[in-house]
Amino acid sequence: MKNNNKQLYLKKDNPNIDESKEFIINARKYLGNKTNFITLINQVIDENHLNFNSVMELCMGTGVLSYYFAENGKKVIANDLLPLNFILGKAFMSMKRHIDKKKIIELIEYCNKIQGRKGELTIRFGDKFTSKNVSSKADAIIKFLKDNKEINKYEKYYIVSSLILALEKASEIDSDYLGLERLEAQEPEKLILKPLKTLPNNNVQVVNGDAIKLVKEQKADLVIIDPPFDDSNYSDYMVYPEQVVELACPEIQKPSKSDFYNKEKVKKAFTELIENLDAKYLMFWYSNDGIVSKEHLKEVIKRKFGRVVIYDIIRKEGLHLVRNEPKTDFMILGVKK
Repeated sequence: MKNNNKQLYLKKDNPNIDESKEFIINARKYLGNKTNFITLINQVIDENHLNFNSVMELCMGTGVLSYYFAENGKKVIANDLLPLNFILGKAFMSMKRHIDKKKIIELIEYCNKIQGRKGELTIRFGDKFTSKNVSSKADAIIKFLKDNKEINKYEKYYIVSSLILALEKASEIDSDYLGLERLEAQEPEKLILKPLKTLPNNNVQVVNGDAIKLVKEQKADLVIIDPPFDDSNYSDYMVYPEQVVELACPEIQKPSKSDFYNKEKVKKAFTELIENLDAKYLMFWYSNDGIVSKEHLKEVIKRKFGRVVIYDIIRKEGLHLVRNEPKTDFMILGVKK
């Protein structure tokens, strides 16, 4: 049977990123980082003449796409259930008016000089994700944040975000957290916190809520959905950074496993999610490895939007991150007739 799908060619971009003075959102080492998808998304927007002023990203991950659209003047709602992603999203995209830059710089300088102490991170992860010295310093920073009552929650989220990014830089991991248990400790970089390159505007609402409930309450011209495609949970791969967030910010409740990971419930969950969208356009990213078929997704999206265009994602380099086989992603574009 002839394949009438369009094709998008995904290449790894290597932007010249200078993090000598501050951390940049699209430089994160993280499974699912969407920096390389920005070019593809703009291609789809141009080809289909999409006209929109607002964006809702329901599984924002690193927040790269939401940051990009907000930076380019769009009103954005960025959602993710993982506390790790929520905190980083808040810190980079919607906290500028809540923090005092001078105080933040002073806190960063203090944390960079702090002496290490043996704690949960040192015991669980020393000489795995980082050296024991780096983990012990992270433990000391977390204790300082929890004990200091003069630090408000926004300042704490900011410092925790900087800490997580500093830990990434001090680790051996090059592309994702899947290799955590395979790491052999070598001499790492020092743990150095830095300011974040935050958005200058307040166009972003960052939330960590249930996606189905959110779309029943909020609307946007363009909705982007990039959900998990199998029954493994990304948070299972984020053991170290999730532990940092859990220790430093226990007030943020860790979510139960989503129906999007459940083979018995996922089809109903996706159907309910799509049918409740109030949007002109939908970009739904998924994989042929997924636990819901492309045919079912196409049928539901076509019923909701009317016009559907399917793009196969052709990877120019690299294999599947988990299994040694080619990764076969696709994107379904829904356009309201």
